[in-house]
Amino acid sequence: MFAAVLLASVVALSSCGSGESVSPKASIVGCWQLQWSDANLDYVDVYAEFNEDMTFNLYQKLQSPSYKHYKGSYLIADGVLSGEYSDGKSWGSSYNIAIEDGVMTLTSTTNSDDVSVFHRCEPRSDVKVAVVSSVRGEEQGDEQRFF
Repeated sequence: MFAAVLLASVVALSSCGSGESVSPKASIVGCWQLQWSDANLDYVDVYAEFNEDMTFNLYQKLQSPSYKHYKGSYLIADGVLSGEYSDGKSWGSSYNIAIEDGVMTLTSTTNSDDVSVFHRCEPRSDVKVAVVSSVRGEEQGDEQRFF
């Protein structure tokens, strides 16, 4: 009995080392901000919150100077992240997900050149206050959604 407990403790501790990736299901929960590679895009911002109950909130400033708020549900299966907005529209792609050291990398399953890098961040009340509208399916028209 003691040997089994000792072995389980060693395995658990060895999987928590610095620099090692962890389960996407466990580690996606929280707040993430997209890191842009083009420093000239100060007017662009994407901030996502993934909740334990498999729901998300997406705050984006892409095609306007104001933030839009989207929400819906997400799923992670076999290392692939997918989701659906609250209006029933599926995300434009599913993503292979890798999370390591506070960095989440999403690579489109349909276009390997489509890679997004998010960094873990603190909740952003300033973004929530700046939201101009919560977008519903019938209200957004052809507006681009980040996911």
